[in-house]
Amino acid sequence: MQIFSVTLQQMLILFSMILLGVLFRRCHIIPDNTHITLARLENHLFMPALLLTTLIDKCTVSNLTSRISSLFFAIIILAATVLLSPCLARLLTKEPYEQQLCRYSIVTPNYSFMGNAIALGVFGEDFLFEYVIFTIPLTVFTYSIGINWLKSSGSNIRIRQLLSPVFFAIVIGILIGVSKIPLPGFLHSTLVSLSSCMSPLAMFLTGFIIGGYPIKKLIQKKYIYVLSFFRLILIPGITGILLLLTHIHASILLCAVCMLGMPLGLNTIIIPAAYKKDTHTGAAMALISSIFSVITIPILFMLVHKYT
Repeated sequence: MQIFSVTLQQMLILFSMILLGVLFRRCHIIPDNTHITLARLENHLFMPALLLTTLIDKCTVSNLTSRISSLFFAIIILAATVLLSPCLARLLTKEPYEQQLCRYSIVTPNYSFMGNAIALGVFGEDFLFEYVIFTIPLTVFTYSIGINWLKSSGSNIRIRQLLSPVFFAIVIGILIGVSKIPLPGFLHSTLVSLSSCMSPLAMFLTGFIIGGYPIKKLIQKKYIYVLSFFRLILIPGITGILLLLTHIHASILLCAVCMLGMPLGLNTIIIPAAYKKDTHTGAAMALISSIFSVITIPILFMLVHKYT
């Protein structure tokens, strides 16, 4: 029961930050286009800083080689959700673009902004390292094929789509960590300070974007509740049971449940907005699933802790 209360407290903290974002947007305390700047700060500064700090401090040759099996299971899980996503999306809605959003959301939860925050807040830096390594395959997918799904452009995937600040942070962090290149004290402290901004700003950004839409309209699409059930309960639950049956290491099981049990993410808002597509559906997905996740995530973590 302790893991439930610890996780619930962390979820309430994060949800409070989401509510602050909604409040600031509704009261026009800061400009309505502030989310563009906040998203760039997250993707170009705070998230890379968190990844760099974690990988530099924890990444060694032995740590990496001992986690080959973790990457293997992460790839299997990713392949399974990619294969299942078209069928599930067609069950949820008949509108082609909404199917694309659902398909993306079935494969890619909010594993980065919220997932990293919960992994660090509930389980600490050691588990965050495990989690970052486990989510590398999903990160590669998200910033290549996943982005193309949201653009719905049918264009070919280009190498430069992978060359994001997050990708560079992972590569540089692993290289520095493995080679044990010493960083100047002030630089390491700077990275630590920047990384501490990631979680609060990510949750504030979520609320700020949601706050730009009438809440009543966001909660009317019934299929989003079914999608949230898939995302928050069915997918992590079935995956967790299957992994338990394989007697897998507890850390891999927890990484999988942590990744798969996160709510629907912000890319279904941010990417369509950049291409002048509908963002109302993405905002509804983020709002509804985030509310339910306050309860579902603590329950998932409690069950994993009980059976491992």
